[in-house]
Amino acid sequence: MAKTILICGKTGTGKTSAIRTLDPKETVILKVINRTLPFKYNGLYGKEQKNLYSTPTYDAVLKGLEWANKQPHVKNVVITDGTYIIRQEFFKKANIKGYDKFTEFAMHMQQILKAIQDLRDDIKVFMEYHVDSQVTDSGITEYKPATVGKLLDSQYNILENVDIVLFASPMYEDKSITYGFYTNRTLDRNGAEIPAKSPMGMFDEEFIPNDLAVVAKKIDEYYG
Repeated sequence: MAKTILICGKTGTGKTSAIRTLDPKETVILKVINRTLPFKYNGLYGKEQKNLYSTPTYDAVLKGLEWANKQPHVKNVVITDGTYIIRQEFFKKANIKGYDKFTEFAMHMQQILKAIQDLRDDIKVFMEYHVDSQVTDSGITEYKPATVGKLLDSQYNILENVDIVLFASPMYEDKSITYGFYTNRTLDRNGAEIPAKSPMGMFDEEFIPNDLAVVAKKIDEYYG
C-alpha cells in the first residue's frame, strides 16, 4: 500500500515549490492544471520533461497512477492542483441539474484514493489541495478542503481519508518569512485552526521546512 500525503494550503503558500527537492529521476508529476512549475527546473523537470504529465480529468489521473506503478524507478508521485480534479468536472457539468453529480464527484475522488492505496508499498503520493476558511457554529475559524459546495462537503471530506496532512503556511518572524509545513493540528497566527495531522512521532517539530525530500525521508524512516 502506497503512502498518501495531502499537502494543503492556500494559493501561494509553497505547496508546489516544495517539489523542487525531490529526486527527478524517482519522481513523476501529474498536473491536473497544465501550468509551469514555480521553481527553476532541474534534471528531468527541464527541457526533456519526461516525468511531467498533463492529467486534467480523474480518469487521466487514474491512468497516470497505474502507469507509475509499473515503473520500478518511480518512488514519488505528485498530483498538483488536486482540488481541480473535482472542480473541472463541476465546470463541465454545471448545466446538469440535480444532486447526483455531487455524489459522482465524491465517488471519483474516493476511486483515486483507493487507486493510490493499491500502488506499490515503496511509492509515496503527494496530492496538493487548496483550502477555504470557514466559521463554525461555535464561532471558531477553521480551514477546510476547497470543494464545489456544501452538498459535497456533507458527503465527502478528503482529510478523513488520509493519514498524513501537511499544511502549508508561511511563518512570519519580524520582517522575515519562512515557508514550511505544519505537521499537526494547531492555530495559525490569526487564530484559525490548521487541520494538519501525522502519525505519532513521525515528525519531531510542529513546523518543518518547505522540502518534500525531507518529508519523504521521514516517512521512509518511520515505516522502515
